[in-house]
Amino acid sequence: MTHLVSRFGTMPNVKRQHDAILQISLLQLSSTETVVRKRAGSTIGVMSRVLSDALLHQLVDRLLRQIDLAEGVGKSGKRRARAARANSTTTDPIADTRAILRTMCTVSGEVGHRLTQSQIDCIIPIFLRFCDAEDAMSGDDEASEDESVSMEETEEAVELANELRESCFAGFSSFVLRCPKEVMPHLKSIVGASLAYMRYDPNYSYGDEEEGEEEDGDESSGVEEFSEDEDEYSEEEDEEDDDDDASWKVRRGAIQALTAVVESTKLQNMDPSSLWTEEYSWRKDQSM
Repeated sequence: MTHLVSRFGTMPNVKRQHDAILQISLLQLSSTETVVRKRAGSTIGVMSRVLSDALLHQLVDRLLRQIDLAEGVGKSGKRRARAARANSTTTDPIADTRAILRTMCTVSGEVGHRLTQSQIDCIIPIFLRFCDAEDAMSGDDEASEDESVSMEETEEAVELANELRESCFAGFSSFVLRCPKEVMPHLKSIVGASLAYMRYDPNYSYGDEEEGEEEDGDESSGVEEFSEDEDEYSEEEDEEDDDDDASWKVRRGAIQALTAVVESTKLQNMDPSSLWTEEYSWRKDQSM
């Protein structure tokens, strides 16, 4: 279907089927099969290039309703998602969170310039819900009782959260480059979230490393007690932990979003240095 739409989507016979194809593809975002959800999202992304303005706006509104009901990440995102579901009257099946966000990012990248200001004003705050600066922790941050509970999430939940955040930052980059004027009211929030997640590294503590170096200096004799075999085992264990940690993708996405902001200001003949004279809040009671 994706290839059919990409090659013949503008032909009259196919254009008459756009609405039907779109409705079927949207339903498949709720499929239990991962492959089906991904292919449905790809089809919708390709279709967005050839849809009429009326159908495109219907598509975006439908995706926005689904994203608004989607399960959030972090304590703040989940709280907002529960509130949105409690106030919702829609009968549409709730699509897979990853699939719906990935699809929205794809559509934004393809036809972001065709979206209205009101739609962008809805999309960006919803994306920010998945990139709340309050949840951007490093190993040095002291967790509150609520945050300690969220840190006990399963590896699958952490992987899902990182993937969603990576998709959202990709969406920010696309919006900033393709429709910079419409994004301007949200630019400070995007920069703030990007700065927060640029240092997002929940498994690494810089403070612990400094303390460890001091302890090594005071107790150098203790190091000699470890055998070479134990050292090799420790190194292999650290490598496995690094392989499992996908938070670097979130940091990369945040940096790419900041890069897009700078490039966008250059394209608009603005001085990018003006961005860094502002103070951005990136954590509660903290700014940079």
